[in-house]
Amino acid sequence: MFYYTYKELKEMCRDKMKYWSDTWNYLEILIIGFGYPTIVFYIYLKIAGSSISSKFAEKQGRDYVNLQSVAYIEEVFTYLVGFLVFCATFKFIKLLRFNKRMGLMAATLKQCAKDLRSFFVLLGIVFLAFGLFFYVHLSRVVLKYSSFEKAMMSTLVASFGKFDIQEMALGHAVLGPIMFFVFALTVIIVLTNLLLTIIIMSFAEVKKDLENRVNEYEMVDFIFNRIKMFVGMKTGKVAIVNTEEEAKLDTEENKRGNGMSERELKKMARKLTIQDLDF
Repeated sequence: MFYYTYKELKEMCRDKMKYWSDTWNYLEILIIGFGYPTIVFYIYLKIAGSSISSKFAEKQGRDYVNLQSVAYIEEVFTYLVGFLVFCATFKFIKLLRFNKRMGLMAATLKQCAKDLRSFFVLLGIVFLAFGLFFYVHLSRVVLKYSSFEKAMMSTLVASFGKFDIQEMALGHAVLGPIMFFVFALTVIIVLTNLLLTIIIMSFAEVKKDLENRVNEYEMVDFIFNRIKMFVGMKTGKVAIVNTEEEAKLDTEENKRGNGMSERELKKMARKLTIQDLDF
């Protein structure tokens, strides 16, 4: 963790404002920012667990021990670990850049990153507003809206279509169903279609430039070949194809029109070089 913190700080000082133009750097900052509290909570839970065990052993289980604070810290720790695992797994998308088609999803997310940030801010405000309403409206009559955390979680679950319309009428027979209808119309229909529109438009723009993207998969083969040569599994030189040079040779060949062209000579030389690379 300290190494990655030093690495990111070094990149910030080196790239300055250019550092913030890369979306992946924000993910690194999130991992580092949530990593330190996770370490602190882990150490606290270890110390608290040892202390509680010693108290139980000392009193032989006859005295009451308050575990509420420890349980709350453990719950927060679980959420933090889950979020860090999600971010760390999400970083594997960077590996998909080795192929222009496999990297299409990463390029689409990068294309719509600015619009997605604005969208999620709007989505958070909308969820907060409706969550607060359902908490105030139903906290005394419905168990899953009895606390603010439960109300926000139930609001999130309701956005996926899992809800009970009869519960909304327990607080008020008219206002409850009307507000839930407004919530369903806003979140499930309007905001969901807005998110799909942002992604589809970005995908269409990226797809137009797909043919112009560099296919880095051949670079992987080149690296593997160099590693095999380094460890002695292959001998000879690696042939690298220069597309610009081949285009020039095509033009010269068309001009000459007869005889063995320079391009054919190059191809013969390349075949001989590739044969030298075989086991």
